[in-house]
Amino acid sequence: MGTITGFCCAITGWLVCTAKLNDGVINVATTFQDYPMLTGNLLSIGIGGIITISWSLISPANFDWEITRAINRKAEFANTTIEETTTPDEGASSPESKDKDEKNVNTPQVGEAEVNAFSSAMESRRLEEEKDMEGLKKAFRFAAVSALALTFILIILIPLPLFFSSHGTYPMGMLSQY
Repeated sequence: MGTITGFCCAITGWLVCTAKLNDGVINVATTFQDYPMLTGNLLSIGIGGIITISWSLISPANFDWEITRAINRKAEFANTTIEETTTPDEGASSPESKDKDEKNVNTPQVGEAEVNAFSSAMESRRLEEEKDMEGLKKAFRFAAVSALALTFILIILIPLPLFFSSHGTYPMGMLSQY
């Protein structure tokens, strides 16, 4: 919302400033003057920022930052264990075994099959998280190389030949021909 409103205000301010400074003339040469472009840029950044911050304060998104904190945290699967409980003998009728039976009424019994299923589930989850981390590292490397390459291309490779090919004339001089 802030970006679209900032964009609309920037275009309006840019063109109004151009018209006011040039007696109502709006063309390629007049719109590329410094003050109209400065007006558009300041309106875009200022109004877009004000609307974005205001909207964020009025209706904040309840984002759980624990998700992002957990990205680099190591999985704690190695510390997770299941203690296998044993069932008391069914044929025993001593008072001690009855007390144990009464205490274990609400305790779930875990067998070897459940322990194996839990272990395999944890192992598959650990492998899946390792694959996710590998993918994340691969995406980071791609983003870093792309950012450096684009920075080099857009700041050095394209502007310098354009600057040195102008032979003392400014690119703005070419626009006044229109």
